[in-house]
Amino acid sequence: MPEGPEGDRWVGHTANLASTRPNFTQQARSTAFLDTATGMVVYRDQTHHLELGSQSAADILQAVFHTIPEGVERIYITAGDPWHSDAGRYPFLRDAVAAWLNAPIPGWRTDTGRGKDRMAGHFVHARHPVGRYQREGADQHVEIRSVGEWFDPEGVDATTIRDAFVLLWKALRAHWPDAVIMGSPSQTGRDLWTRTIPARGQFSEGYPVLSEELRGLLHATAGQGRTELITPPDVPEQLPALVEYDRTFAYAKHTWKSPVGTPRRITAAIFASWSEKEQTKALFGCGHWQVRVTVPDGWNHVGILPAPAPGERAWHYPRTPGTTFTTWAGGPEVYTALSNPLASWKVEILDGLLWEDGKPLDDWSKKLKEAWASLSAQADLHGDPTHRQAAHLASRAVRSLLLYGIGSFAQRPRTVTGTTPPHAERDIPADAEIIGFDDDHVT
Repeated sequence: MPEGPEGDRWVGHTANLASTRPNFTQQARSTAFLDTATGMVVYRDQTHHLELGSQSAADILQAVFHTIPEGVERIYITAGDPWHSDAGRYPFLRDAVAAWLNAPIPGWRTDTGRGKDRMAGHFVHARHPVGRYQREGADQHVEIRSVGEWFDPEGVDATTIRDAFVLLWKALRAHWPDAVIMGSPSQTGRDLWTRTIPARGQFSEGYPVLSEELRGLLHATAGQGRTELITPPDVPEQLPALVEYDRTFAYAKHTWKSPVGTPRRITAAIFASWSEKEQTKALFGCGHWQVRVTVPDGWNHVGILPAPAPGERAWHYPRTPGTTFTTWAGGPEVYTALSNPLASWKVEILDGLLWEDGKPLDDWSKKLKEAWASLSAQADLHGDPTHRQAAHLASRAVRSLLLYGIGSFAQRPRTVTGTTPPHAERDIPADAEIIGFDDDHVT
């Protein structure tokens, strides 16, 4: 972080930008569930068998709307992966998926969005694409997407999957009266979170968003889990025991305290001026610290603090005695190194960011945990095996809401590939790179 006014500018939030509680209810979309392997489609309490021809998007839309009222706005594919049907002709799955999405459909065109959702287009993904279509000359919109975004549907029929979504909706409605299941778990998870932003009190105007520089710093210097392979001779050839932890829903435990608001910058001089009690309190607060670390002499254990792996976008954990490195770390990690009972590490605080403690995720995750527990109990105890299976899938969907909801908060800038008709070219973002152009589509 730079010194002086430039550094002060970093330690702030983006002007006129906050995460705010919505003043509207999401629109529920009428949904059908289609197994393209068997042709079975489930809509509300009705089940039909369709002839899907080549399983193209054109065949799917024609068959579905020949059988089901035109009110259907979302078709979840539960099995069959029709976008892979011609994969043998292409070097990469993404190419096959893009060709499937972009194939012409008589009477339909690529949906370019409605309301604030401009330039909807198709989302090209190798496993879980989203096709968005609009009927020519009509205000009818429909999307085709994979239910695999929510849970693994393998071996489960479309009726049970539809029952799982009904159970999911009921479990969420018990905690959010205005809950609506959106297309993906990340969209739904974020929407539900915004509905837990306080309506009164300190953050009733929303949570301020950090400066772009601080967000970049945190993305670059704050990893998630620790991944490390330790091999002989550092561990014996024969391990004394093997312990496995079930961390299926572990993210739910890591949401009980989080930083909120604008941080204070804690320079090395400020930190050194504090008493030991004040330093310890700061390290156990919501902080992020730049430190210079030396592994102590005689150290014969795993490394404690992460360091950037040379030449890689990854972390390693230096543990060779005498090694000195500079890194960013969380306060509890720093405290563990300073107070280690085997040997105290030498740690010099160079810079730091200290936020106010808050619970911006607490209400959200508590409600999701209760929904998950309720569905898990049904999956274990209900007398009907079909209901048990549906409840199990619904509990997995709740896990996805929390997991992908948090993942979307931490999302790095990334490249996404989409398509849109040439007549919607004005809606293409100014910084987009056009990688394909013909009479029918811009990619």
